[in-house]
Amino acid sequence: MTEDPRTQFALAAVDFAKLFNDTFGTTNLSGFTPKLTAPEGQSTGGGVQALQHITLESAEGKAIVVGSCDNVTKQAELRLYDHVTGSFAQRFGGMAFPVGKAEFDQLQSRFKDFLQMQAIRVGLAKPPVAEPSAAAAPKGKSSTTLWILIIVLLMAIAGGLVYFFGFYQP
Repeated sequence: MTEDPRTQFALAAVDFAKLFNDTFGTTNLSGFTPKLTAPEGQSTGGGVQALQHITLESAEGKAIVVGSCDNVTKQAELRLYDHVTGSFAQRFGGMAFPVGKAEFDQLQSRFKDFLQMQAIRVGLAKPPVAEPSAAAAPKGKSSTTLWILIIVLLMAIAGGLVYFFGFYQP
């Protein structure tokens, strides 16, 4: 009998992914199937790299992360519907997420129950804070910046002239 070369944490993560995928593998959510990733290597660096992603994957190869789980620290985060729909649209060129809020929330509730039965604390991931784009800058802010630059430039020119005529002796 050959032994699996994976470490204890990697084996635990692979086993947990199998349990999750066996539990949710027949679930069809508007053409998407839930999956929990498993470590690809033989080690998770002593559990440091043990984070596993909960994804929804379609037969066409579309996949979106809907949560994460760390079986070492016994903590998980589930993403809210608005977070997932925004990520999906961003990743797939503005395409609408084909899963309705009610069925998504029902699946997230099943994920939460499953994770809690495995003694894993579940929290909700906060959506990332959107960086304000240049187009979304408040009106007048760019003109204020322009005026500040003009004033600084004029002060530099005035300082150069004072130096040249006041202190420079050819």
